Formats: sequence, structure tokens, C-alpha cells
Amino acid sequence: MPRVLPRVDFAGPEQTQGTDNIMVTEFGTVLPTRRRRWWIFGLATALCVGAAVWFVSDLWQRPLPQIESIESMEAWLLEENSGSKFQFRVPQEHWRKIYTTLLPARRDHHALKWAVLGGLELTLWDGSKTVVALYGLPADSDGAFSTPPVNAQRRYFRGGNSADLRAALRAAYEAAQDR
Repeated sequence: MPRVLPRVDFAGPEQTQGTDNIMVTEFGTVLPTRRRRWWIFGLATALCVGAAVWFVSDLWQRPLPQIESIESMEAWLLEENSGSKFQFRVPQEHWRKIYTTLLPARRDHHALKWAVLGGLELTLWDGSKTVVALYGLPADSDGAFSTPPVNAQRRYFRGGNSADLRAALRAAYEAAQDR
């Protein structure tokens, strides 16, 4: 427990003007109480800012790469009734529509066991690939997806609308079949 030494007048009031109470810590450090208060205030402020950044950091994450950085988009869909898999290259004019059905997205830390609807493989201009797993939820709920689909690093997101996502993927599939 720190000891606070009282102000002592050894030589008279004219020599003690401007002095403050002094705190002696358990390590023998002598700090004026005013400086100690500012130090504690600074430490508390730094802790609050650090906690806020930690809690809000999910909002700063971009779950998907910028649409301008995509070179190609491959998609695969699972048919709900038959379970058959359809794989196709998404025409570029459908990329923005698919993105709008997924974004804006927020991180979901408590994801459930969702049914897989399909997936996207995004090839970027720098040669890297991003795989996005798409999940089918009831029509009136938010859409859901995860990226990257490696269990140890999987991040789940909620955003857009599931019914709109299904419709956008069907339209992209039909447009890809017409080519």
C-alpha cells in the first residue's frame, strides 16, 4: 500500500510553495499525486480504447474481397430436392447482384449447423483464391456464408437475404447455360 507523506514545512512557507503531496510506492518510487492521477487516467483510457477496438474489430473486417479485384467467379449449387451438384462459371454481369445478396455482412460468432446451399470460388487478379461457402436459411431470414472454409479458421457471417441469394444464383446459372 503506498504511503502518502504529508507536506512538511522545514524552512517556512516561502520555501514550500508549489510543492504537492508526495506518494512513495512500495518500490521506493516517489511520485507526486497529481502525476499519479494523470498516469492512472492515461492507463484507464488506453485500456478502454483497446477494449473498444477489440470488440469493434469484427465490424472492420471485410468478409469478401472487393468486387473490382475479382478476375473470375466459379459457383456450385446443390439442388434442394435431388441433392445434385451444378457447377458453373458466373457471368461477370451477375457478380454485383450476388454480392448485394451477401453484403453488408456482420460476423456471427454463434453459427448454427446450417444446410449448405452452394459455394463460390473467387479468383483474384493477383492469382489468389477465396472460397466462400453459402448456406441456405429460411426465406425470411438473413443470408449466411463462411470464409475461408477451413475448420480451424472458418469465420461465419450473416448478411443479405437467403431468398435473394437463391434467386441470384439461379439467374446466374441460367445465364451461364445460355452461353
